[in-house]
Amino acid sequence: MGRKGVRKMLNAPPKRHRHYGPTKILRVRKAAVEVMDESENDASSSSDFHGFDVPPDPRHPIINDRDLPKARVLSMFDGIGAGRVVLRRLNIAVEKYWSLEIDENCIRVLRENHSDITHLGSVTDFQHGSVANAGRIDILLGGSPCGEISLANPFGKGLDDPTGQSYLFYDYVRVRNQLKAAADAKGQRFFWLFENTSHLKKEVQATMSKELGCEPFQVCASRFSATKRKRLFWSNIPVIYDSLEPQGRKISLQEYLGLVRVAQVPLAKTITTNRAGQKSSSGKLPVTYEGKEEYLFARDIELLLGFPAGYTDYGGMSNSTRTALLGRSWSVDVVMAILSPLKDFFRREHQGRGLQL
Repeated sequence: MGRKGVRKMLNAPPKRHRHYGPTKILRVRKAAVEVMDESENDASSSSDFHGFDVPPDPRHPIINDRDLPKARVLSMFDGIGAGRVVLRRLNIAVEKYWSLEIDENCIRVLRENHSDITHLGSVTDFQHGSVANAGRIDILLGGSPCGEISLANPFGKGLDDPTGQSYLFYDYVRVRNQLKAAADAKGQRFFWLFENTSHLKKEVQATMSKELGCEPFQVCASRFSATKRKRLFWSNIPVIYDSLEPQGRKISLQEYLGLVRVAQVPLAKTITTNRAGQKSSSGKLPVTYEGKEEYLFARDIELLLGFPAGYTDYGGMSNSTRTALLGRSWSVDVVMAILSPLKDFFRREHQGRGLQL
């Protein structure tokens, strides 16, 4: 073998390796990447990967809605059923709703709007045993008459006169204490809410707070609608104060009136049983129609307080009668904000049942 042959053999690359010579630039081919079809990728991932195995946080257990109970509710001084409207709008399933109310017009409105209310009659005649025999009560709602204790009535009989309507406050305290004791004995949750006017004498408010065991908080309906309505609330419900703040822009009275009437004020005054209370300090009425002043209609007040239009329009009741019923009621929107934390404790209601609100 000549010199060239020996040199060629010594410089030869190993078998199965390409040799490009000392001056050849080696180009390295990139590794081929197989691109899967998106649908194939989804199918593969769904069959091969089922999520990360993260242990549950014991501080925030996952609760199946079906494991929660339906609410069993007693409403004292139920009026036209604002409490029942609130629970339905919150989508809280109600197993039983007992109502203590004696006003015939109120009872008519309740029966026309709600088919699931059990009427028990008078607050004064009510005894704990009549409901305790039927099982637990989860929620107690109530707001006793304020006519005898309001600063608006300087001649009222006060809180402690047994002949006055405001004395009924003590019936609420009695029932609340009985139900709380029964729930505590069985280790059950028990929530209660009591409401009254914000225009109370200091000594009356102090007595109420002492009897109920807590101080009240004040909420005005103007946070949620175009009417003033300051009320005090005592409760053991864990109130989320953010929910009591107005959401979004302020709503004006004009937005409740339709196309032809004109609001003379941005907010309606506090609705009372006497429609004369709608007048401003200068004697003006809140609305005009073709330049003529008018009172608010009962339909307007229903909407301002969070009820559906026509909620009280039954039995041929006059506009003034309906206004009086509404003047004793709660603001649905306010009480919704207060009771909203209860959604974590009770089962949700299925949509499409009962009154559409």
